[in-house]
Parts: sequence; structure tokens; C-alpha cells
Amino acid sequence: ICFYSYSQHTNLLLGRSYASDINRELYTAGSNIHSSFKPIIQSNLSFQVDSVLGNYYKSYENLYLRKIFSEHLMILEGPDYRVIASPIVNFSTGKELIDSKSTFVNTRGYLIEGDLGKKISFSTSFFENQAIFSNYIDIYIKDNKVVPGQGFGREFKGTGFDYAMSSGYVTYRQQNMFTLQFGHGKNFIGDGYRSLLLSDNTFNYPYLKFQTTFWKVQYTTLYAELMDINYFETNGLSNWDQMGYAKKYLSSHYLSLNTNNKFNISLFESIVWRMNHAPGSSGFDVNYLNPIAMLRPMEFSINSPDNVLVGLNTKYKLPFSSYLYGQFVLDEFSIT
Repeated sequence: ICFYSYSQHTNLLLGRSYASDINRELYTAGSNIHSSFKPIIQSNLSFQVDSVLGNYYKSYENLYLRKIFSEHLMILEGPDYRVIASPIVNFSTGKELIDSKSTFVNTRGYLIEGDLGKKISFSTSFFENQAIFSNYIDIYIKDNKVVPGQGFGREFKGTGFDYAMSSGYVTYRQQNMFTLQFGHGKNFIGDGYRSLLLSDNTFNYPYLKFQTTFWKVQYTTLYAELMDINYFETNGLSNWDQMGYAKKYLSSHYLSLNTNNKFNISLFESIVWRMNHAPGSSGFDVNYLNPIAMLRPMEFSINSPDNVLVGLNTKYKLPFSSYLYGQFVLDEFSIT
């Protein structure tokens, strides 16, 4: 059971199944929306999400049916605020034919979102899961200790996994030009459901995102703290004296230009650096906090071993309600 919210500066949910109906409006020839850096803030859209999704959901007269299938469980509204709250429930079952094994996913959680005045919006969610997966997923989790897209998975009754996910963010928007968002979640760059630049097939991470939109341009700066739960084990190190998993940081810039209503070209650069990557390092490198400087020359100038990615994302609107998109990436690009 999925619940939808229509807040002012909250994010559109990431996910192919959720976005399929919205993409029908998002990728139209007459649209000037920057679609490749996701999640998209709803106030950036030129259409109302509820008007799109409302065509697919029946409105029930019965209060209980309406609360279960087409309305949030709790809605608090006033002259300058709106807060919604709903449970998140998912029960599914299946069959692994090779081993005649029954599979299932059991999810329980909640979602709370709200608008405070005209400039601030927030969202928080949590869900707890127990699951038994098909063999190919089960093998991947045991090898990597990670449930794809979810994070660390603990054993559950010997044959399954127990895992949880919490998300949240606060968005501040100044007029229609500048947006600041601080949260714990995921981001995605691209127009398909896979990405070479930045994927959402990860565990949630803390991030700070600045986004500026003017004319036909959108510029996004993203800072994030990532972690590698297998780093110490992979490198034969003991983590008894470490505080949590090994950390690494991401700084990225993304410039999107809609040349017209059909063609978009976007430039991407990012740098990932590990905490204390060299003797004497203090960990966090403030050089990479510059929101507009090019990262590759900066990384070269300080003789850093950090990893740099530069790339290109393009999209062209074709006839018959379709579009062509692609990405190109250079890893550790250098000219000698």
C-alpha cells in the first residue's frame, strides 16, 4: 500500500514504479523541467502531482476505505502549516523454484511530511524489515553483508535477513531560485533507472545539497559522507580502535542546461576521498568544499591520490512519447 503526499518543497520519491506515471508528464516536449538530478523537489514541477496521480486512485466515501487506499491516516492543516502521517506496510511472498524455498518480505514503518510556512518543508520515515530472498540475492548478501539498496543485513532465523532503513531531510527554498536541503537519504543522476554518475542502489547517507535554478540552467552542489563496511576486513586491518565503519566523502558539481524543450545536456564532476588517506592527514579536506571550482585541477594541485570522476548526461525528446538518453564517464581523467 503506497501513500502519496503533495507537499510544497518535499521530494518526489525515488523508484521506477512510483515515478512511471509522473514521468509521463515530466518528459514531455513542452516541459522545461530539469529531470536528471533526482529526487526532484515538487515545487520545481510545472504540474501538480496530485492531479496526475489522482486519475489512478479512487476516492472512497467510506472513511475507513478512504484512509486505507486514497488518503493519509493523519492530516493536520492550518493557515501556515500542513503535516501528514501514514503507516508504511508491505507484505509479499514468493517461491524459489530451485530449492522449493518460500520467500517473503515483511515491512512495517511510517512516513511523516510537512510544510512550515512557504519556505520550509520536511520529511522523515522509518521501516523495519524481515525477509527471505531468492538464491541469487541471498548469495550476494552473504558475500557483501549488504541488502541491495538497503544496507547492512543481519541474519534472521538462519535463512533470512533483518534490516532497517531511516530517512529524513529538511528543505529551505528562497523564492524560486535557491534551494538548500540537508538530509539522510539517497540521490540519483540520470534519466533512466541506472546511472554511471551517481546511483541510488546504496544505503542512505548524510548529505547537504545546494541547488540554483535560473533561465534554462540548474546548478547543483552535493556534499555527502559515505562508508565502506568491508574496508578494514578487505585490507586486513583490525577496527577495534575505530569509531564505526571507514568513512569517505563525496563532493560533486552538476550543471544542467535545457537548450530547448527537447534537448538537455549536463556536465558532471565529483571527487571521493577517504578520511586520513595519507600520514599526517587531518581527514576532511576543506579544498573540496568550494561549490564552483573545478575539482580535477584542484585535486592535481594538492598532489592528492583521491578519485575524480567527470562525465556527461544528455537527453533528447523524440516523437511518439519517447526520449533518447545517455551518459559518458571518465574515471581519473588526466593528460600527460
